Amino acid sequence: MSDNAKGVMEDGALAFAGGGGRTDTAVSLAERRVLEERARALATPVVAASDPTVEVITFHLNAEGYGIEARHVQEVMYLDSIVPLPGLKAPFVGITNCHGHILPVIDLLALLQAPQQTDAGNARHLVVLGQGSAELGIVASALGPVMQVAPGSIRAPAAASTAAHLVGMVPGLGILADGGSLLADPGLWINQK
Repeated sequence: MSDNAKGVMEDGALAFAGGGGRTDTAVSLAERRVLEERARALATPVVAASDPTVEVITFHLNAEGYGIEARHVQEVMYLDSIVPLPGLKAPFVGITNCHGHILPVIDLLALLQAPQQTDAGNARHLVVLGQGSAELGIVASALGPVMQVAPGSIRAPAAASTAAHLVGMVPGLGILADGGSLLADPGLWINQK
């Protein structure tokens, strides 16, 4: 540090401590306002610019972690019962009552063609997807926390055959399913007419 800079810092420290080159002890009203404005500006917390994150609802299918972007999830609820329907094939496990509306329920593992499927009979939770209203339920073995996921941390899906319904893999979570793709898939609609 230069001698000039040291001198300026020392003068500033003395002025702050009430000493220094000032002989008058009174601070004018205008100076007081300026000092108060500076103090308020310095007291404002600095918000660091950070990467945008995506809020993800997490759940477990058997022992594996899964997630769906929160904007596609209407609610997460305790699963009372699933009524199997004759003729419905995997990934459908049946229908359930969701606030007086019939809701088709799927096994995401069956949809993703995983070797082991969810034991729907022991599933205790339902992740309800929809845009404005409940449209599709996914059975879940257990619920996890809501997570903030940085888009840069999402890796490409491993299997190309099921990539249509996957966003990718997230470290610390597992598989991130594509809620928008699930809702838009006409193969997952049940005609209620």
